[in-house]
Amino acid sequence: MNRPRIAVIGAGMAGLTFARTIKPHADVTVIEKSRGLGGRMATRQTENGSFDHGAQYFTVRDPRFASALAADIDDGSVQPWPDRVIGIATDGRRHERPQSGPTYIAVPGMTALAKSWAKGLDIQLNRTVKGIAGTAGAWMIETDQGPLGPFDWVVSTAPAPQTAALMPLGPVEMAACQSVSMQGCFTLMLTVKTGQDLPDEPLRFDHPVLGWLAVNDTKPGRAKSGHVVLHSNNAWADANLERPPDAVRDDLHAALVTVVDIPGLSQPENVTIHRWRYANVSKPLDRPFILDRERGLAACGDWCIGNRVEAAFVSGLELAHALADLP
Repeated sequence: MNRPRIAVIGAGMAGLTFARTIKPHADVTVIEKSRGLGGRMATRQTENGSFDHGAQYFTVRDPRFASALAADIDDGSVQPWPDRVIGIATDGRRHERPQSGPTYIAVPGMTALAKSWAKGLDIQLNRTVKGIAGTAGAWMIETDQGPLGPFDWVVSTAPAPQTAALMPLGPVEMAACQSVSMQGCFTLMLTVKTGQDLPDEPLRFDHPVLGWLAVNDTKPGRAKSGHVVLHSNNAWADANLERPPDAVRDDLHAALVTVVDIPGLSQPENVTIHRWRYANVSKPLDRPFILDRERGLAACGDWCIGNRVEAAFVSGLELAHALADLP
């Protein structure tokens, strides 16, 4: 019996989890538009060094996720962080925020876990999917570098709005995909002079503009390079997504220095900005995946379950089990 051929769009946590789980049962090709792996578990390499500019940490609550991470935790490529998070009120007052459980990061950067899990997979990097044509059992993927296929199945792990735009889903599945809401985020990456008095713990803001601040240097396995990552408030990001990046950068930095009185942050050596159009899930699908067996199409991702890296893992895992009829 021929093994099914499956195309997976996206090499983030959901895509890699799905691909490595179903690989013993199918021939899998992962197609990723970026030059790197991990999706929003991202590490930006710049002339000033590296920044974890996407997901800052991840929870491990599901025993299946804990089992999948066991080897990475044992060898030190996944380590606990942070010990605590400090909340910052609008007026600048500080308080310790309660943690709901242990949190972890990948070492030496957030993309390290994706690189580990991608070993042995057929991954096509730097290929942007332009369209999907054909029928069940004979899908062709049109990319900016030419077609790929044919495939028996196509699985999208792109954010819900992108999945809806790309996938020729049936009306029920399309309506489900379009019911999901996601929010944007801006990330400010600041380089400050080393030796500055920077926060030892990450800061979570109760603020109309600011969301989260972390000093990369405080994370295990990172160089002491004066790198600071600031995430915006999601609602503020949505209202400013189409503005010129330099204007957003300046407004975000100005809001920071009015709340956090640290000289190194007010006069950084360098500031760059990144826009995440689909960063967080505000209204999830509330089921682990979308599956259209008649057409040979499926979708999974954190947006199916909730706003966590762990949700992306669970979504990819459960879709793989459904397609392979695994226990």
